[in-house]
Amino acid sequence: MIAHSIYNARNSASAASKTINELILKQLLPRYGFILSDTDPLPTFGLKLLSTIVECNLAFVGVLHKLKLVGHILDYYSGTILRDTIS
Repeated sequence: MIAHSIYNARNSASAASKTINELILKQLLPRYGFILSDTDPLPTFGLKLLSTIVECNLAFVGVLHKLKLVGHILDYYSGTILRDTIS
């Protein structure tokens, strides 16, 4: 089954799309600060998932900004770059 047949950001009337959006908004995104501050590999997997979520629905970028997660994302990347440079 193709993922786009299950989730379609343009078709908010779809029951599956509504359920997925609600799950992302109410359960997943509020926990992203914890996910990104956990030990590896969880932040890496979390960022990969977040990338896919945003790729499927750009409206989540605004949600990330409202939840003040952009700073956490940038902190993770700057910390990763510093760790890689020092190592």
